Amino acid sequence: MNLKCRLDFHHWDGCRCSACGKTRDMGHNWSKNCEKCSSCGKTRSGSHHWDGCKCSACGKTRDEGHKWDGLKCSECGKMRPSGPKAFYNAIEEGSLEYVKALLKADPSLVFLNNGSMTPLHWAAYWGKKDVAAFLLTSKVEVNAKNGGKTPLHEVADEGNGDAAGVAKVLLANKADVNARDHEGWTPLHAAAAKGLADVVEVLLANGADVNAKNNKGQTALHWAAGKAYSDVAKLLLAHKADVNVRDDNGETPRGLLARENLEGLLTASGNARNRTEWQSEIPIYENKVVAILGELRLDDKTPEDVNQNVVIDTLRGFPALGLSRSEIAEVLENLERKGVVPCITTSAWCS
Repeated sequence: MNLKCRLDFHHWDGCRCSACGKTRDMGHNWSKNCEKCSSCGKTRSGSHHWDGCKCSACGKTRDEGHKWDGLKCSECGKMRPSGPKAFYNAIEEGSLEYVKALLKADPSLVFLNNGSMTPLHWAAYWGKKDVAAFLLTSKVEVNAKNGGKTPLHEVADEGNGDAAGVAKVLLANKADVNARDHEGWTPLHAAAAKGLADVVEVLLANGADVNAKNNKGQTALHWAAGKAYSDVAKLLLAHKADVNVRDDNGETPRGLLARENLEGLLTASGNARNRTEWQSEIPIYENKVVAILGELRLDDKTPEDVNQNVVIDTLRGFPALGLSRSEIAEVLENLERKGVVPCITTSAWCS
């Protein structure tokens, strides 16, 4: 080290002494990178002056804020990914501008079939309304099947994004509102099973068969009732859904609604049992209750284990019975008077 440097008389060239190499915390050169001195390597953060993807001070670029002109950034020249994977990603993100750019570069992408998941299926799955509408301008098949499911099934199955909006777009382009998948499910079944009231409303307004059965004999109301989706059940009932239709297990929407404490929907929709009709049906239900109680082997239980509420709650676990709490209580009282079952309603055994 020369004498001047030893005496602290350095030959500063910016932040570095040209004689001994010592550095100081001033005079840094940030011209090539606002966050790293090109002379000494010192770093700092938050100092770039970003204008889109490029710093207006040092010219450094970043991987955001690009100004895309098709697939190329007009500022830094970066090229976007292209091809099938990029196309499906753009659809999932709902980037209509990117989707258009990819199709302009390769129009055949719109007819891809990724394991039967067409681009329209993918747009429907993610609820991307604008993308779905644009894809339909390319004359893609609106009722194409993916494992038996149409794009309208995908909307109802998932409920992502603007599901109701996509459903409207598909239906406006002649989607089959009553299309069935391999299990006999219509889009209405799927939407009801997911509790998507807004999608259910769109489907019903466009002619969905409210009493269509799947391969197990279930209607949309079976699913809405069984999952206690009261808003969906209310919509279905308003469109005359059958509350008494039995599926392959003998369950009815009426029984499922009763089990889920939604009997009020039956009354509000005009489906409450007529008293005369109910009186004529009581003997049928008495036989059913006796059969169920026989399977429960009440004789093996103590009086403390058996009371009206316990038995009613147990019987309500059999949706095929299709009775409300009050109806079950009435059947039990009749059976008690006849001496067919123990005095359940008084929490004691008949002697």
